[in-house]
Amino acid sequence: MVVDTIDAAHRRWKVEDLRGLVSANEVKAICSIPISLAHQEDTQIWHYERKGDYTVKSGCHIVDGEDVLDDEDVDLENGDEDVDLENGDEDV
Repeated sequence: MVVDTIDAAHRRWKVEDLRGLVSANEVKAICSIPISLAHQEDTQIWHYERKGDYTVKSGCHIVDGEDVLDDEDVDLENGDEDVDLENGDEDV
């Protein structure tokens, strides 16, 4: 696992451990990835949604080749929607 190749106390890669696992080029590439100093747990996000949560709707947009973030003015799961109050039109 990745966590086994990080020296948590010093917040750096365990280069010798990496050398035993992958090629020299891969070690160089891995070591170029900065390690966060924030001590936060990793979280999964769906970068196609502003809130980071996966929705079936956004997944369908991706499959259809559509630009999801530009189309996501309505979040039906949370009841949020853009409404033109003067005309009573919903921006769907």
